[in-house]
Amino acid sequence: MSSPTDHTANFTPSSGSQGDFGRLRLAYFSNEFPHDNLHHLVRRLWNHSKDRTHPLLATFVSESTLAIREEVRNLPTEIKSQVPSFQTILDFADYPDLRRGQLSGSIDGVLLAAVEIAAFIGYARRAPPLSPTF
Repeated sequence: MSSPTDHTANFTPSSGSQGDFGRLRLAYFSNEFPHDNLHHLVRRLWNHSKDRTHPLLATFVSESTLAIREEVRNLPTEIKSQVPSFQTILDFADYPDLRRGQLSGSIDGVLLAAVEIAAFIGYARRAPPLSPTF
């Protein structure tokens, strides 16, 4: 029986490899909601997304909302009826019962990903290009 470490891959580029691997950056997203007040955070993200100085955030909120609307359309009728109408995916923060019901894992996953990616977009907008603190 082999150990799991016998199957690890080496992702370190060789010295002769192409590309600028020294510029790679990694962003880690937690699987927990921020400790801040979720409603306050979502409201701030929504307000920033309506500001002309945050077009990438606005595009993310709009496109991700369209993707979730399409997913909801494809749900079986009995499950689809549990999802209230929503203006944006950020609205899911306003439905605590939905976040505790049959769709709780899915709704929390969508909301968590949206909040973290939206916050990251805001951070990346302010950070200098290829910032070492990223």
